[in-house]
Amino acid sequence: MVASIRNLKCLFAAVVLVVSARAVDAQEKASIVIYNPTDTPLIYEVKWPGGDWKRFTVPSRQESAHWFNLVGIERPGAPTVRFDYICGDAGVDYKSYTLDYYVVNDAFRGRTYLFRYDSTGRILDLLYETGK
Repeated sequence: MVASIRNLKCLFAAVVLVVSARAVDAQEKASIVIYNPTDTPLIYEVKWPGGDWKRFTVPSRQESAHWFNLVGIERPGAPTVRFDYICGDAGVDYKSYTLDYYVVNDAFRGRTYLFRYDSTGRILDLLYETGK
């Protein structure tokens, strides 16, 4: 009887954790999604207002979501993204954009931006993806 009560308590704790995790996932977020349609991983940095720059790498043909939880706060200011836009040289030449975001429950439904090279393959830019 004691063992079954202990098992029941463990089961209850596990259910509470799963429900809590789903509740967090369902909370509103300010979200952007960065998509890399190129053949190489790309490095960029994101900064939300009041925060620090954080470096990310988005693998080839994949996307990364970046979000700010909106629980109990007003809408945050817009995030800024920066990246080295001149490829193949020894220097770092940042291009930066302040991006709009979508308020969503699923971070991967945020406003989507994609990296794109120019026709020379040397200049990188970040564009708003209108198809999403």
